[in-house]
Formats: sequence, C-alpha cells, structure tokens
Amino acid sequence: MSGIRKSAVATAILAALLSAPTQSFAVDEQVNPVSSYGITLMNADKPDGKVFGWIRLRNNLADAGYIYLVAEPITPFLGSSRYVVTSVPLEMLPTVLYLLDNSSKLQIRYFDPQSTGVPPSAFLETISRTGAVVSFSVSTDDTARAPFGLDDEQGKFVSKLLGR
Repeated sequence: MSGIRKSAVATAILAALLSAPTQSFAVDEQVNPVSSYGITLMNADKPDGKVFGWIRLRNNLADAGYIYLVAEPITPFLGSSRYVVTSVPLEMLPTVLYLLDNSSKLQIRYFDPQSTGVPPSAFLETISRTGAVVSFSVSTDDTARAPFGLDDEQGKFVSKLLGR
C-alpha cells in the first residue's frame, strides 16, 4: 500500500471514529440543602414492641428529605417535589442526630446511576468551614456493608473534620 493510500485510510478511520455517536450514561442526582429537621418516633402497639419513625429534613419551608427509621431498609428514591427518601436502622439514630446537631452546613444527596444491578444511593453530607464535603451513606446496600454508627475515635475524627 502506498504512503498516500495509507494516509487516506488512516484519515478515513479517524474521521469515522470522531463522527461515531458517543455513548452517554444517564444518571439522576439531586442535592438538597438542609436547614432544619424534625423527628417522629412511634410505637404502634405492635406485638413486637418495636419503635419506628422518621426524620423530616427541611430546606427553609420546603421538604429536603425523609430518613425513615425502620428495621427493613428501603431503596432510596425521590419524592414528588424531588425530596430524598431513604432509611436507616433505628440503631443509627444517635449518629444521624449527632450529624444533624453538629453540622453548620448540611445537605442530603440522592444518586441513581441508572445502571442495571446498581441501586440508587443517598448520602447525608456536611460541609466543613474549609469547604470539604464529608459524606455518610444513608442507603440500603451501603449500611449493610459498612455500618453508619461511629465509635468514639471515629466521632472525634469527624468532629475534627467539621472543625469542632
């Protein structure tokens, strides 16, 4: 093959590669600031006597998210006005309340990679005075793999990151 012909073939291949449609990946992500919260705990006089409830996260007057406190976790999803809905075991309540009470800037993030076999995730995130974002998973699969509860050393480390 001559040099001119090789160059023409290479140019045609390059042009085909550059004009080929690229595959884009759809994701669904929502980040809602949190300015306040309220908590509801209930015991429905069930025979097992288990307590359940939820934390309502607010962004001024709008709902930012709901964190259900349940025995069986749910897969995170977005509510009708794009507020984040997720769950944690009741045993994680002290840690979640610690984050809510000790974070000056807080947000809840929902992320759905929309990939087969990969469920959506939710994160409670705090932003330090230096701008660093510290994320804590509050979604089904992640809490099963790595418990959200912090021991004393981890709590001290998180406090240090938050500048407290």
